[in-house]
Order: sequence, then structure tokens, then C-alpha cells
Amino acid sequence: PVWPAQFILHAGRVLLDRPEPWACEALGQIFTDLERRTRFAGADLGVAPLLREARQRHPDWADALAPYLGPAMRRDGFFRRTLDGYDADMILAGLEYDPPASGEITGFEPLMDPKIVEALLTRMADGRLSRAALIALTLRKLHGPLRPGVAKTWLDFFQKLALNDAEIREQGDAFISLLNAPAPAAVKLALATVEAHFLADADRIDALIGALGYLLQNPVQALAKSGLRLLKKLNKSSPDCAAALLNAALAGLGSPHAALRNELARWLGAFPASAWSEPALANLQELA
Repeated sequence: PVWPAQFILHAGRVLLDRPEPWACEALGQIFTDLERRTRFAGADLGVAPLLREARQRHPDWADALAPYLGPAMRRDGFFRRTLDGYDADMILAGLEYDPPASGEITGFEPLMDPKIVEALLTRMADGRLSRAALIALTLRKLHGPLRPGVAKTWLDFFQKLALNDAEIREQGDAFISLLNAPAPAAVKLALATVEAHFLADADRIDALIGALGYLLQNPVQALAKSGLRLLKKLNKSSPDCAAALLNAALAGLGSPHAALRNELARWLGAFPASAWSEPALANLQELA
């Protein structure tokens, strides 16, 4: 059957008027079955408006309906490009949600629409959207397995957020973790940020050394070599961490890049035996 626009909204309102305790569960089942039932039914079915109305009329249903916020917004909530009527929870859930690879809404990325980006920044500026929440969400998205076009979209949005030094420091753990993101562009962002802000951060140096050691195995040679460059820089600024640096650097001997392995071997060979910890020496002997 060909369902008219807003069909789900109008049909679902029947449940919103029911006083029985099973009404919330039945509404949840509608959202659960949505992908299967509406695969060829068109897009503007009023899914997100129904969810918005349900949450407004039945605040006690909020927890039960929370799992459906992201899928509903991705299906048709962002069709209202000004985002008028949607609260922060629905908007953030829609941005965070990653649709299944086989679904019909996989190719739609809200941030590819300049009007939606403008609406997000406006809401952030006037306090309707939490700036801290948007920053954290953006870094989580950049850490995911994004297609190149989608990664660029999120990187562009990150640039528009224009983090200040305090916000960057607050997200230090996220930036260090981003060194091992799947998207090369996200790793480049992390490298620049870490070098500018975190090489002298004593509280995070162990995590940073570990992340840089793992980065040596990155399949993109330029990124792996940048990891080695920062390890060398850390060795100069924090010589007391030499044992940890050497242990982490051993991972690079398994790098797919011969030039990096050769450079790393020369660097490691310049350290005296006293600089090596027993576990690192044991690992080196196994690799030899």
C-alpha cells in the first residue's frame, strides 16, 4: 500500500489517547518494526513528530522511548531543517545514531545540509543545545569508521565549533584516543592537537605513549611516521619515560612500512642497554 505523508503520526496518535498500561509498549513496537514495515513506503511518515508528541504528552514514557530517538530523527526528524519543535535529547540522539549499513537511511548525513548545521550552531549559541555535549559527540563520531565524505563533514563541523584551550584540555582523553581512529583525517586532527597541547601533560603521558606506539602500525605511512616523530619528541622532553617509550615503540617493528621499520631500528639502537626495562628487552629478543 502507498501510505500518505504523516501516516505513522496519525495512526500512532490513537495509542497516545489510550489509558491502558500497554499503550507505551505498543508504541515502542511500532518504532521497533519501522524499518521492516516502511522499507518502500516513502520517508515523510511523521515518525519523529509522533515520538516528539509521545514524549510531550507522556513524560513518564521517556525512558521506554529513549532507544527510538536516534532512528526516528534520522528517518524524518531532520526534514524540519530548522529543528523547530525538537528538544536537545532528540537532536543529539539523531546526530549520534549510526544507521545499519543495509538500511535505506544509511546515505543521509544531517550535517551535509548547511541549514541543519546553521540550526545546530544557533541552538548551541542560545543555550538550547549544550556546547559541551556537541563537542563530545563530535569527537565520538570522528572516532568511528566513517566514510571519507562523512568524516569530512564532521571535521568541518568540528572546525566550526572552534574549541578554546580549556575545552581542548577538557577533551584530552578523547583526542589521545582519536590518534587511533579509523579515518586518516581524524588522526591528522588528533596529531596536531596532541602535539600542540598534550606532550607535556604528565597526567596523560602513559596513555599518550601507548596510543603513539599503536599508531606506528597505522597503514598510512605518513601517519605512522608522525607517531614516531612524536615519540622522539616525548623522549627529549620526558627522558624519565624512556623505558615506557621504548616498550611502546617496539610495536612499530611490526609496521607494514619498511622505511619506518628501518628508521625505528636505528633510533632504538642508539639507546643504551640501561634504558631498557626487562619486559622490553625480552620483547626485543623475541622480535630479533
